[in-house]
Amino acid sequence: MSKFKLIDHLEENFKRIATSEERSKTDIKNIYMPKILSVRDGANYLGIHPQNLKRLIKKGEIKGFLVGSRWKVTVRDLHEYIESKTLETIIPKK
Repeated sequence: MSKFKLIDHLEENFKRIATSEERSKTDIKNIYMPKILSVRDGANYLGIHPQNLKRLIKKGEIKGFLVGSRWKVTVRDLHEYIESKTLETIIPKK
């Protein structure tokens, strides 16, 4: 395949993707990226002190991860924690 045919081929495929239903599959806005929060923002989200959130992360009650030396949490993990506490309230542990 010559250089020009390859360029034509690539342009044609790009146009097809950009104008078809496949566009929605490749659109960066449709790719799920979890919302990542700092400990301060996560604690604010839960209505607790940042030190308490760090303690919950270190105890393993809330999933967290380090970026450099700073803890981060995802909104999804905070929701899982809230749901687990809600279930404990409804169905107490024996």
